[in-house]
Amino acid sequence: METTNPAVTETGSGNPSSERKRDIRLPSLEIRGFRGIDHLVIPRMGNATLLYGRNNVGKSTVLDALHLYSRRANHSVLIDLLDRHDESIGNSFKNIEEGRFPDFSPLFHNDSHERPIAIGPHRKEGDMLFMEESFPRHWHRDALDYLDEWDVFKHSDGDPFESSKDWPPLRFLRVRMGNETDHIPWAARSSSHPESNLFKEDIHKSVVMGLHMMIGSGRSPLYPCWELRPGPDMIDDVILLWPSIALTEFERLTIDSLNMAHHQRVESISLIGTRKGGDRPRFIVKLEGKETPVPLKRLGDGALKMLLLAVGLVGSRNGLLLVDEIENGLHHSLQADCWRMIFKQAQAHDIQVVATSHSWDVVKGFAEALVEHPGIEGRIARLERDGNHLSAVEYTRDEIQIIIDQMIEIR
Repeated sequence: METTNPAVTETGSGNPSSERKRDIRLPSLEIRGFRGIDHLVIPRMGNATLLYGRNNVGKSTVLDALHLYSRRANHSVLIDLLDRHDESIGNSFKNIEEGRFPDFSPLFHNDSHERPIAIGPHRKEGDMLFMEESFPRHWHRDALDYLDEWDVFKHSDGDPFESSKDWPPLRFLRVRMGNETDHIPWAARSSSHPESNLFKEDIHKSVVMGLHMMIGSGRSPLYPCWELRPGPDMIDDVILLWPSIALTEFERLTIDSLNMAHHQRVESISLIGTRKGGDRPRFIVKLEGKETPVPLKRLGDGALKMLLLAVGLVGSRNGLLLVDEIENGLHHSLQADCWRMIFKQAQAHDIQVVATSHSWDVVKGFAEALVEHPGIEGRIARLERDGNHLSAVEYTRDEIQIIIDQMIEIR
């Protein structure tokens, strides 16, 4: 029952007869050598793909890879990823521009740098993102000439190195995508060159940043990408995006999302407070029949989760929405409504959605909503691990429907 990916047909705004075809932004996925994933291939991705599997199988790592790919492994995304996993503790690597450089070893499978990380569409090497360890000997002549101008490269006894072959192991993370290449300072020193003490010197910051400006620059994202993950920090992202939502059609979307999850009808929502003077920004809502607004958080976890999803859909228009553990905070009875909202907005605003779950209720809600949205190419990929090997078993729209109709639980 395997089918090819049909292009999504969307009716043009204001003209029912105007239609345009849309290809799926990322029609397949391959990941090599990234964190806990040695090699994973998902041959077909949909405009909505649900990654289903047990805890700690690698679902969240796939979302990390997709985020890096969509943002072309931008510096800030790399640093945030390390920080989120507490892998930069003790190093204070928060801002590359201040000369504080991270250790990128945790990004590589088994902390091994022997082969590059590769992320992107399956069997399309030219469109993939590559990340690999890089040393000055790999660089072009301009960068080497720049290093020759510095006479600070010395042995611990003060004698200068005789040639560039003896330089300390200045390491960089080389990021390649298409014709673009960037080199990001890598702080960890190599045990093969214990004499190097440049990582403690202010002059090292100047040398490294000069090289960084010469041989690479920050990359703009491929397309917008919004990540929705468990944790309290997500509301800060909503606050940042809210000025572009307030008093627009998308504010109505957020109100509708709250009403899916709360028994009292929400009439309006507002952001109050500023970051000045300790007045923390927060959301309040006006409930039907109540004179006094109440804090949004009083509505419970379900309402907050629906608001985050609605805002995430706004932030990922013409891009990618990544949702980790989509069932968190939502009652099982809300799963189908949640997916209906996602499918409707994804179809209207050209959003590719990838979500993870280990809940069978999410699978059922996904399948129920999918029936009502024939324009969505929905797929489920069950991730399973056999030792160090991670694989994906795919289910098409037709197969998903059979599974639900016959109550065959995916195991």
